[in-house]
Amino acid sequence: MFLLYLDASGNSGDQHVVVAGLLVHEHDVWDMRQAVEAIAQRLPEPATGAEIHADHIRTGRRAPWRKVPRQTRSEALIAAARLISEPARFGFQSRLAFATVVSTQGAAGASLELGFEDVFSRCDLFLRAQPG
Repeated sequence: MFLLYLDASGNSGDQHVVVAGLLVHEHDVWDMRQAVEAIAQRLPEPATGAEIHADHIRTGRRAPWRKVPRQTRSEALIAAARLISEPARFGFQSRLAFATVVSTQGAAGASLELGFEDVFSRCDLFLRAQPG
């Protein structure tokens, strides 16, 4: 069994939104959580327990990230990206990322809905191709 973590990134007024999904095998969920928590433990006190949003971490414009040095924030983002881009390095069985970019110029909410449908469809195609 796989679990799908799905989210959209963008701000009001943006011309495009990214919808991304991370498909994680059930055997990797606990280890992945432990790896993310290990990254969080390396952060200074103000950031422990904070929600992890890449844009907030990268820019440091919002609390608690504004109190975290830029170098520390960058290192945390790189470590998190490696969890996705180098799954074998961490002993994970599999991890797959799916993403799509959609224009926000269409009807309100319709383009975002299409983005979610696209990512769901890509995940479904992958799962249907799996043996067993």
